[in-house]
This record gives sequence, C-alpha cells and structure tokens, in this order.
Amino acid sequence: MKFLKFRHVYQTEMSMDQQREICTKQIKVLLRELKKKHGGFKEIRNEPRKFYTFLECVNSFDMGLSVKFGVHAVLYFNCLRNLGTAQHQIYIERCLNFEDIGCFALTEFGHGSNVRDIKLTATYDENTQEFILDSNGNDGLK
Repeated sequence: MKFLKFRHVYQTEMSMDQQREICTKQIKVLLRELKKKHGGFKEIRNEPRKFYTFLECVNSFDMGLSVKFGVHAVLYFNCLRNLGTAQHQIYIERCLNFEDIGCFALTEFGHGSNVRDIKLTATYDENTQEFILDSNGNDGLK
C-alpha cells in the first residue's frame, strides 16, 4: 500500500503567507488524490457519506486544514447553491472545480444565530471604491 506523503506543519512558527502557501499545496494534494480514487471533488461532493468521511479524515490530520477546506466545500458552496440565482451558476462550477477558493463572512454586531434578522447593510461607494457598513443606527464603518 502506498502512503501519501503529507506532513503536519506547526503553523505558529511561520508567517501568514507561508501558512497560505502550505494550505494551498495541501489542498492541491487532496484534490489530486480525490481525483485518482473517487473521480474528483465534484463527484465526492454529491455523496454525503463519502464527503463527510473524507472531511473527518482531513480533520484528524489537521483541524485547520479541515476547517479551510470545509468553509469552501460547505459554507461557500451551499451559499452559492441555496442563495444564488442563475447568474451564480458559473461560480458553483468554479467552486466545484476549485478554480476559486471561497470564503464565508458574517458581519453583525452581536449577531448570535438569528441570521434572518441581520440588520447590517453594505453600500458600495463608487467615489471611494469602498463598502460602507451600517448596523442600524451605528456609525457607518469602512
């Protein structure tokens, strides 16, 4: 049996750029192995039992890598799939092919778990090319 050479790296000893570079390399290795053994990420994503078993295995190796992979594969993907429109379909495909690495952001002062009642708005200011965040009465934040 051939074992995958994949070593754990203590991330506290390196810069953020170094951490990102290693994480990107590790994700590429995972994707390559998924393609060899299961047809690819897109195929395993459609089989929940295999997908979550895979994430558990990654988690047992490195929780940080598992979280980063999971944010892309679960939060980002599900937001696109469940909240997106027809114009977002291209991003779903890009997500499944790992052409883009997604993230998830929730910004609300004291948001708790009631995301439907979030009152924070983000307005794009073309003059400054910034988003102005407003949390219902709080001063706008840039």
